[in-house]
Amino acid sequence: MIQQSEKTPPVITEEEEIAPKRMKESLKDKKAGIPLDFQKFSLGSTTLGWCIFLMFLCIVLSIWQPDNELVKSGFEAFKLIVMTILGYIFGSNTSRKV
Repeated sequence: MIQQSEKTPPVITEEEEIAPKRMKESLKDKKAGIPLDFQKFSLGSTTLGWCIFLMFLCIVLSIWQPDNELVKSGFEAFKLIVMTILGYIFGSNTSRKV
């Protein structure tokens, strides 16, 4: 039985050498893309900002007319739109390939 000294490296077999090359090639083939479509994100965030502004406007209007049904309905509609946009922005993964 031959013992290797600490200074001589172990012999690398052909299988051990091929595996890292395949891994490097597969990593090069994969596109390191951003999982978010910036155009849709920009449109969604702009709409989100406007809806939040309009919700605050409904709150301010409800100070002067607390029993106005139009203000209450508007607030609920904007709240629904905001929740939908937030769900789309944080829940969508359209750019990722499975």
